[in-house]
Parts: sequence; structure tokens; C-alpha cells
Amino acid sequence: MTDDASTSVEEQLILQVKQYPAIYDKNDKDYKDRGGVVANIWTNIYNNMKVDHPTLTGMWLICVLCLL
Repeated sequence: MTDDASTSVEEQLILQVKQYPAIYDKNDKDYKDRGGVVANIWTNIYNNMKVDHPTLTGMWLICVLCLL
């Protein structure tokens, strides 16, 4: 996680995800590799943010739903 106390966890999550187009860009060559490359990316994000998987997954779903 970043050390910037003014950045919310949701904002930090969005910044992390932006670094990995394979998560959200259907044109990325690794987008369809959900069980391999993308799973490893999510593991890196969980580890970087030090937030457990269910919590982070829930936050990501809320972020995505807010964009719809």
C-alpha cells in the first residue's frame, strides 16, 4: 500500500489495477488468462496492499459497479 494517508484504500486499489491492463483491457494479450497471469497479478496486488482477498475483491466489485 502507498504511504500517502490521504489516499483511500479504494483509490490505492484503482492505482494498483491501472498498472496491469491484463485485468481490465480486453485487447491485452493476457486478458483471457484469468487463471494464470491475471491470478498472479491479483496476488501481487493483495500482497502490495496488505488487504485480504475477500475484502479487496469486494472493494474492486464496488469500484467497477460505480463506473457502470
